Amino acid sequence: MSDRCIHCGGPAGPVPRFSFEPMKRTFFRPILLGLLSLGALDASAKKKDVRLHLPQEMNTVAEPLDSHAGEERFSVLEPVFEYMQLIPAEHLKTDRTAIYPRVKQMADGRYILFCQGGQIASRIYYYTSDDLKHWSEGRILFEPREIRTSEGSDRRCYSTTDAVVLANGDLLAACSFRASGGYKRNIGCGIVLKRSRDNGRSWSEEQVIFEGTNWEPYLLQLPDGRVQCYFTDCLPATRNSGTSVITSDDDGRTWHGHMRVCRQYKYDDRGVKIFTDQMPCFRVLNDGKTLLGFLEARLEPEGPGGKSIYMMSVVRNRGFDWTPLGEQTAGPADRETNVLKGCAGYVSVFPSGETLVSCNIDRLFSLKIGDREGHVFNGRSWEQDWFRPFSGRGFWGSLEPLDSHRVIGTMHCDEGIQLGVFYLNHRIDAPHLKMRLDGDPREWSHDHALFIGGDSPAKALFRAGHNGENFCLLVETAGCPEDCRIELRLGDITLSIAPDGEVSGCAGAKSVRRRRLTASGEAGYATEITVPLRLLGVGPGDTMLFYAALDAENLHDTFTFAKPDDPESWMRIVLK
Repeated sequence: MSDRCIHCGGPAGPVPRFSFEPMKRTFFRPILLGLLSLGALDASAKKKDVRLHLPQEMNTVAEPLDSHAGEERFSVLEPVFEYMQLIPAEHLKTDRTAIYPRVKQMADGRYILFCQGGQIASRIYYYTSDDLKHWSEGRILFEPREIRTSEGSDRRCYSTTDAVVLANGDLLAACSFRASGGYKRNIGCGIVLKRSRDNGRSWSEEQVIFEGTNWEPYLLQLPDGRVQCYFTDCLPATRNSGTSVITSDDDGRTWHGHMRVCRQYKYDDRGVKIFTDQMPCFRVLNDGKTLLGFLEARLEPEGPGGKSIYMMSVVRNRGFDWTPLGEQTAGPADRETNVLKGCAGYVSVFPSGETLVSCNIDRLFSLKIGDREGHVFNGRSWEQDWFRPFSGRGFWGSLEPLDSHRVIGTMHCDEGIQLGVFYLNHRIDAPHLKMRLDGDPREWSHDHALFIGGDSPAKALFRAGHNGENFCLLVETAGCPEDCRIELRLGDITLSIAPDGEVSGCAGAKSVRRRRLTASGEAGYATEITVPLRLLGVGPGDTMLFYAALDAENLHDTFTFAKPDDPESWMRIVLK
């Protein structure tokens, strides 16, 4: 894999009161006792502590698919501080640098992390976790061994594993293998598969599902149940590659239909057409019929023998069945080709309609949100507004959806493997509700929420509503320093929540704060705020621009990309 070095490095109320005449007391006594009992229960319930919510407890009510179509350019990702971590090389204990990380959530809710030992083909390790924070010791999934090929003795090595959790709960892991000596001559190479039926505790023997030189297999189960394995179909000696696919109709037991499906033409080399498009990753869009891919191209602007550069392309295919390209054709036609310099692409899709791509740009893990069709990203240029949550430099990253509002990201760096969870902030609704200004959030039955909490353990959730006269805001904070203030901007009005919970900045604003605990016992506050709608100049049906920031001596945390003097960068709240 020496010719891949550039690629690898990557250029509740009061008790009721009653009045009745003495002659009726016997008749009403049982009723009175019952009503008093109900009132006592209600009062008792009010004495119970009301928990603060955590990010994963919000936005859980399913919405229609593509609920935020047309608004994707205002959506952003927020790191979740408690999950941002570096798994150090000392813990990973691979034979060489740990690279090519892939994280999957298994059927039992636990997580599994795969990585490769060393940049060149070697062995594959895996680690498991109950909480995405603490990881087991590593175990070897694929280990090199001595083999014989048509050329004699050789050594089989493994690289670039990816995996998928099937609808039946099985976990499949696919991996490229190669004979060290025969690799460049396409001898002793292919793709192997292992299966776990018990969430990574045990594995089947390896099964060869493809023979031929390849890189970077990627597994996808389609809505119709079929499993596809995409891979870079390559001839390393001539820098010729492209993406091919094989398919299984029986949950990965048998495979068929090898075809070349995605590639772009580069040049002729001694009369032979040379192509590229590699390291495939595809997801099904919310329309249930379109495949969206984000692939890299290895290009030589100076022609055969010239220095390689890497560019990223967005590719779409209508339907799950591809048109075979044969040996001389490029395609598919529905694509944006070579839109930016980068490599190692990956894709995710949110139910609300946002698409998400990641790649390595200048050795930094870089993410960008796009529209539901994967045509427009951030509503801006490909060169602007990349979300870069990790500071470590490396290569080969990946994404894995966690739920409707969270995604896991991971990438190698020189010190180990960087891993984090990123929260989707997008337009929320402010429904009509009956709210008492008492710091008790139990009447807030809806769970549309915005989240801040990427820069420190301090975190805040924001929910909105209105009662016809007032705009209502619930702010739940935890982990904040004692001197933390919260700045809010509601359109043209600026509010400040002091450390004691007092709200200032608008004469008509009122607030009540109550101390609460999270489920884990972390202390914080629930603060309810009301502002007259007439002061805000909005009413039902209107969209309000919203900015928030947590401020303390060593902390200033706000929504990703949000600037206090740029309302277009703020979040959106729609009054229902």
